[in-house]
Amino acid sequence: MKIALISPNSLVSNPSIRALSAILKNDGHDVTMIHLPKENGRELIEPGAFITPYPAEVVDDVISIIKDSDIIGITVMSQFLAVVVDLTKEIRKKTKSIVIWGGVHPTMEPASCLDYVDCICMGEGEEALQELACLMESSKSYYSTRNFWFRKGDQIVKNHLRPYIQDLDKLFFQDYSFEDHYILWNNKVQPMIKEAIGVTYNTYMTRGCPNRCAFCCNEVFNNKYKGQNIFRKRSVDSLINELKLIKKSNNFVGWKRIRLVDDLFPALPLPTLKEFAEKYKKEINLPLSVGGWTPQTVTDTKTKILVDAGMDATRMGIQHGSPKIRKLLSRVGSNEKILESVKIFNRYKDRLQMSYDLITDNPYETEADTIESLRLILEIPRPYHISIYSLIPFPGTPIYEWAVRDKYLSGDWLVDLKENTFGGRALSHEYKFAYQNTYYNNLYLIFQTYPLPKFLMKFMINHLFIKCKITYLPYFFLKAGIGIVRYVKLSKDPKQFKEFFRRGLQALKQGDFERIFRSLFRFKRSW
Repeated sequence: MKIALISPNSLVSNPSIRALSAILKNDGHDVTMIHLPKENGRELIEPGAFITPYPAEVVDDVISIIKDSDIIGITVMSQFLAVVVDLTKEIRKKTKSIVIWGGVHPTMEPASCLDYVDCICMGEGEEALQELACLMESSKSYYSTRNFWFRKGDQIVKNHLRPYIQDLDKLFFQDYSFEDHYILWNNKVQPMIKEAIGVTYNTYMTRGCPNRCAFCCNEVFNNKYKGQNIFRKRSVDSLINELKLIKKSNNFVGWKRIRLVDDLFPALPLPTLKEFAEKYKKEINLPLSVGGWTPQTVTDTKTKILVDAGMDATRMGIQHGSPKIRKLLSRVGSNEKILESVKIFNRYKDRLQMSYDLITDNPYETEADTIESLRLILEIPRPYHISIYSLIPFPGTPIYEWAVRDKYLSGDWLVDLKENTFGGRALSHEYKFAYQNTYYNNLYLIFQTYPLPKFLMKFMINHLFIKCKITYLPYFFLKAGIGIVRYVKLSKDPKQFKEFFRRGLQALKQGDFERIFRSLFRFKRSW
């Protein structure tokens, strides 16, 4: 069968869609993969991009590539729903293919998705899509395939979820063959190019996260798969063999770094981490980025093992410095444990770049909560990087239920995405980049940028001084200086500076002065 897989996700090196392609190709299917990132090769995503349909010429390019496909699968995350709805309408209008939605959003909100498509896949898709394609190719009935819901006339056929895949070693490595792979780049769909892939290879060793954060899809997944083993792992040899394979095929992409994108990789048992570290250092020996740390998983032993193996970048979710807000978000742990963890990382500051996630723009957060969070940041030893994310109430999560209950949102995600705000920011803005330009949010950036004396930092978060606007003069100069600091940093990296300059000229020619300002006064994330 001819199968097309489409991803609007920003991450072109998305392991999930590439794993699906690999297993389908192994079964003899002709698979085409199309990536449609909204960045279009630009550093910043424009406000509102995630509700703006793809240009007609882009849609025409996609249709011309997939028009003969028997199955068209589209991976859907909630923030991409509006553009996927528009794209799906055009595909169904101009092809006779069966269109399937899969991914996080259909798993969270299956019923509403069937308003736009005749078939959705929930949960893990490898075995489910493999079975569906086999049945379709054999002209057999496929309406009882587990993980799928179908619209059949006026009826909806709801099948049960199959159990989580426990043996992850049996899954195929990601498809990086680049045969029939396409990318939306500079407003044109074209064969995959090296620049779109980047130099970091993303993969995972574990699946699942037993934590139940109120803002995360894993809370919903854990309810759907209740009673099953949630946290599953590959063998170390399986992961190392995958990485050895991509090193051999390094001639096209030129990967220079490995990033483990697991939700909870550091939660693996110490013997497993030791085995991984030994084999990774001996057989792979590339710089390694490891995310998924929580304060509960950080130990000096684990950190040292991974640093010695090549880990030079790490990321941990703090989320907030107020225990009250962390409790609201269902994040366990104390400020003392957070500080203990960051101090462990700081012992390796000469070899390790540390990034900490914070959630802001929360309508349930008071000014006192924010100041408490900033007080915690004051205690974090430098150097560090802060990644600020607006709190997004994704549908199906407890946060979304509260937002609807409290009249912040309507309960119709597509309407909310296009029209509503939450915590003072539009949901149509990409959540990684669109936090509000507020005094307190900018203080997080100021505190990480400058080695300020603690008395000055305390002065700037003093409620009385803020109310009297005494802090605004130093705030203004420090905020303005962020752009200068970034310019100096970029000037030390010729390659980054050249790209920064090129994009600046492009924006200047287009008269896009707002973009120049936003780019200059925003740090390029190191993660």
